[in-house]
Amino acid sequence: MENKDVILENTKELVCNNGFDKVTVKMICEKTNISRKTFYSFYQDKYDILEHILIKDIINELNDLIDKFGKMELNRPIILEQMYQNIYANKKFYSKIINTKGENSLESYLLYYFIKCYYKILADVKVDNVVEMDYLTYFYSSSSVMLIKKWILDGYVLTPKQIAEYYQNWAVSALANNYFYCK
Repeated sequence: MENKDVILENTKELVCNNGFDKVTVKMICEKTNISRKTFYSFYQDKYDILEHILIKDIINELNDLIDKFGKMELNRPIILEQMYQNIYANKKFYSKIINTKGENSLESYLLYYFIKCYYKILADVKVDNVVEMDYLTYFYSSSSVMLIKKWILDGYVLTPKQIAEYYQNWAVSALANNYFYCK
């Protein structure tokens, strides 16, 4: 495992044990047995690490699944369930960072990257204009993020499969019916 990945994993462990707000760069360096100079050669600060963890855990996996399975109707539940499974597999970590506020919050990062993913997913949708596409991608991205946030805050009362099925039924089916088939 490369230093960069070790830093990510050790930061996750520190966050699980201490909470994100209490974790410092010094703690990360001590846990990883690296100098601050080495740390800063990879990351700007602990918020940069948080973003890279999200990219690694959720966004890269999501993009890979979209590339692998495409946008076919039958594959959407597989993609959704895997995304929720990745969050659930790291539930202690995500429970600790869910209340991080501001531009470096889980919510902000997910929204930013989900908008990019939805632009990719919706590339073939016949939308009347750019403004409608912007609002459409924001609508689905923000609903995804808010559902994840509620799921985490509620203590993961649903299984990844259940939450994926719900989102599939509520949002994805409506998207498919209204944009892929009706226009």
